[in-house]
Amino acid sequence: MATKAIIFDSNVWIGYFNVSDTTHKRAVAVFEKHSGQSIILTEYILLEVATVLKQQIGPVAASRIITALLQTDTIQVLESPAYFQATLQQFLTTKEKHLSFVDISLVTLANDFIIVTFDKKLAAALRV
Repeated sequence: MATKAIIFDSNVWIGYFNVSDTTHKRAVAVFEKHSGQSIILTEYILLEVATVLKQQIGPVAASRIITALLQTDTIQVLESPAYFQATLQQFLTTKEKHLSFVDISLVTLANDFIIVTFDKKLAAALRV
């Protein structure tokens, strides 16, 4: 059986690229652990990562990182039309008030992918 591809939540990507982030060492360990595995980067995650990195490390560095991610052969971008309707439906019907639309998109995708996150509330929702 083939191993499922991995989706890293925004906090993992941000921790990895921002050496000042409190999760940096943990994020580096996560990337090392999953080295060589197929990585999926959703549009929603990409938008969050780009925005936060621009704020934290500046627009030039963020631009370089995002450009590199989009040009990396081992990272596949999953466009939102592929999962928008399912995410929207789950978002509109969930009673969980602490999960963002992006979090719900990861819950929606969890049947098909391995989701790695540092967010405790999202991790709990993924275990349900």
